[in-house]
Order: sequence, then structure tokens, then C-alpha cells
Amino acid sequence: MPNARDWIPMRWPCGPLDAARAQAVGSARAVYDAWLKPESLAILEHTPVNAIVITWAAGAADDAAQQRALQPLITAARARGIDVIGRISTGTPPPGLNGILCDKPGQAPAGTPVVLARAADALTTTEDAAIVLLTDCLWPRIPVEWRGGTGDAAERRAANAAAGPTGAPWVDANGWRLSLARAKAPAAVCWSGAEPPEDAPPPRWEAYALAVADAAIAGGRWLIRLDAGLRAALAARQPSALELWKSFASALRRIEQLRQAGERIEARLGVLSHFTGEGAYMAGETLNLAARRHLPVRPLVRDRLAPDALRDLKAVLWADQRDSDGTLPPVLHEFIARGGLAIVPPALASRFQAKDKIPGGAFEDRYDLYRVTAGRVALARKPWMDPFLLITDAHLMLGRKHDVIRLWNAGSMNVQYTRAGSSGRVQLVNFAARG
Repeated sequence: MPNARDWIPMRWPCGPLDAARAQAVGSARAVYDAWLKPESLAILEHTPVNAIVITWAAGAADDAAQQRALQPLITAARARGIDVIGRISTGTPPPGLNGILCDKPGQAPAGTPVVLARAADALTTTEDAAIVLLTDCLWPRIPVEWRGGTGDAAERRAANAAAGPTGAPWVDANGWRLSLARAKAPAAVCWSGAEPPEDAPPPRWEAYALAVADAAIAGGRWLIRLDAGLRAALAARQPSALELWKSFASALRRIEQLRQAGERIEARLGVLSHFTGEGAYMAGETLNLAARRHLPVRPLVRDRLAPDALRDLKAVLWADQRDSDGTLPPVLHEFIARGGLAIVPPALASRFQAKDKIPGGAFEDRYDLYRVTAGRVALARKPWMDPFLLITDAHLMLGRKHDVIRLWNAGSMNVQYTRAGSSGRVQLVNFAARG
């Protein structure tokens, strides 16, 4: 059986409980019954998938029937070397499952690996789970306006790409969420919980592969979820659906083969915040928009701030609008003393005594610049309102000479440069899902 950290998971909707929750009747109900059969696991042959996530208990009247119906599937999965993770919303499951997906760690029997379902901004630094499933992930894509209609495929997919503040196509990406989760819970493996949209044209295999790559670029994994149409087509063994699944499985295998243990994101800018409460939006959106500028950043969680976290950084952006602790972390003082740049909000003005700072001009009309020991401080004149302007200013004050990597004409891409030991690699994810 695989180690929990090595799970390559797939959501497996099946049985009376899932069917009832989906209000499935007739042919739709038959799909849930088909995926409940042990022979449905045959599609996992020659794929890297080694764990399935089933619904075990939801506190509903169908719980007992669901658990009885699942037994043949669980037995068949074990025979194939596939781990079974039970999704529970209430109660305590039996110890026979290989893992538990839940909202509270205490719901699992002692010694059972826990997959903790959390939104990125709700995740705390004290959670104890082998795996964190991020429930607020978006389906990775360039958002489009689908006009529907009854024409051919090209007409039905006619769309206008949404444009961001830069004018380049906007992308819904989750790498920043997984990077933040890894910073909050460094001992846990992070999964993306992105789900394919059911109100749009059926995804191609490239779209599913993109969901895998979107998580992998930040060192995470995607909890594989198929749309209802594809599940039905696979249950019916339709050739086109089997070919799509084969292409996706091949892409999944290649991405898994590229995975390296112990990778660290190379960055020169750190974003420092509690990443919770009233400051969560500004800090999180700053991480998101940094990715759109192809600017690698390192999330720095104030509850877990250690000297090593600032290694190789040239600038630190204090993204919280206030100093709730009353003091600057000592490691930030040391960072400035070593020549680093701190970009801080007006609320932190009193943390730098007048005798310690030497005026050094201004940046635009938004920051006063000071020399503090060997380093610099950029003190904002007004509270931040626009995270796009904030990360743009931070990038310009950091200086393009500290860019880790530069791309041209790559508005639809996200990029990450990671290192493991003495080797490094560049990962490019194209959200246009084409060459």
C-alpha cells in the first residue's frame, strides 16, 4: 500500500448516498450504481492513481446503506493495491479505511491518516493532518463567457477571454493557494479541491491535465474529479471517453515522473502576513497577482516566521495593514540590518524610530524611502486599497535586476523556478491548454 504522502487521489462518487445527495434518478442514478461495482476500478489500470476517495458518512438516513454497498468496492480496491479514503461529515468511521477526509482531525481513529478539508485562509498553523485539501480552489482555466447555443462545437465554445488589470488574459490559478498552505502547514501534503464546472462545455483531456499541473507547480496534487458527463460516458465504455481518459492518464503519469522531493520555490520577494482575518484578502490577492506578473514570491506566515524563511530574499512586503503584535519580528530587523528592503504600511511608522532612519527620497507619491542600518524601508503614505498596485510597486522597488526569471508574450502562463539540492528547474503551465 502507498504511503499517505504518496497518494495520487481520485474522487469516486458512487452508491446510494452520493446518488441521493445529487438527486440522481433514472439513467443518472445508474451511473452511481455503475461506479459502485468492483469492475469499475479497471479504468485505474496503467495509471498512477493509487487512492480513491469515497463518501462514507454524511449523517443521513442513507449512511448505513452506503456503507454496506461499499464493501465489495473496498475489497476489490485493496486487492488492486489501491487505498480507500472515506469522506465523513459526522460520526467515527471504522478503522478499516486507509484514510479519513474530514473537517475535524479528531474524527479519525488513532493512527489513521487524515485529509483535512479547509479553505486556504481558514487553515491555521496548528493543524495536525497528513494532508490538507483546499476547498476554495478554482477550476484552473482562462475564464470565458460561454454563450451556449445549438451550433457546432466551435460556435458553442465561442467566448471572450476575461482580461485582468494588465490587459492580458486572466487566469484562474491555484498555485498561490497551495504555496500558502504549504507555508502554514509545512509538514502536510497539499491537495487542490478544484472541481470541473458542470454548466460549461465538457472539459477536454488537456483541461484535466491542467488541473494536475496547476497543483504540481506549487508542489501539490489535484484530487481528481471527473465531470458528470465523463463519468457517465466511462461507465458506458464509450470509445471517445476511454480515449480521453487514456490521454489524461498519460499526462498524469508524466507530471508525476517529473516530481522532485524537497523542492523549494526560488524567490527574492517575501509576503509577510497572518493570512487570516481582515488581512487575508489583501495578502492572498497579493500572492495571486504576483503570479500574474510572473514574480515568484514566498509566503511568510507570521506565526511560523523563522530566520531560514527569509533566506535569499531581497525584499519583504508586510501585507497586513496593522501591527497586531506591537513589535516587529526580530528576524525582520535582522533582515533589514543585512541590507534587505522592507515594504511596510503606514501603521508601522512608529516601529522605526526617527533616529534610526535616514530619509532617502520617495517612490512615486506613495512611499517614503529610508535608510535603516544597512537596509532600506519603504513606508507607505496611505493604507493599501489595491493589491494589483501594491504588488506592482513592490516589484518595481525590488528592481528587475532581482527577477528570478523573465518571460515575454506569456500572458496565459504561470511560472515557477524551484531548487532541490544543487539542481533547479523551471516549470511553465500554459492555461490556454495548447502549444
